Amino acid sequence: MYIDDVIRSFLSERGRPERGTHWRGVSPTSKITLGDLVHEIGLLRDVRQSCVIPDLSDPFRRALLATYNSFLPEDDFAYSLKTNEDSRGILAEFVKSTQAGQIFVSRTKPGITRGITIITRKWRSSACWKVTR
Repeated sequence: MYIDDVIRSFLSERGRPERGTHWRGVSPTSKITLGDLVHEIGLLRDVRQSCVIPDLSDPFRRALLATYNSFLPEDDFAYSLKTNEDSRGILAEFVKSTQAGQIFVSRTKPGITRGITIITRKWRSSACWKVTR
């Protein structure tokens, strides 16, 4: 269970006329073995090295990621990005996902054209900017 669900359950009890001790359930709940939980936490830890976000369609995994990130030490929250450099410029991947593709930033050297490719099975969006001093 996630703290938001506990708070929502508490708030739903406001205004009830019952007195005394009453046990109520909080939903949703999840069942997971200790071994599977260790595996899930390992996947979240590995995001910081691989930049690959696991499938977050499962509410439990989404809540676990939020909890994991909230416990990271402040000086460990930032992490280095892997960069690829060639004669055209430099590219750094921020995040990758098997469900949603990737987000990256690149700096292209003057006179170089990027992006002339034929893409048939994915969608691409680009933003360009020029830095002037």
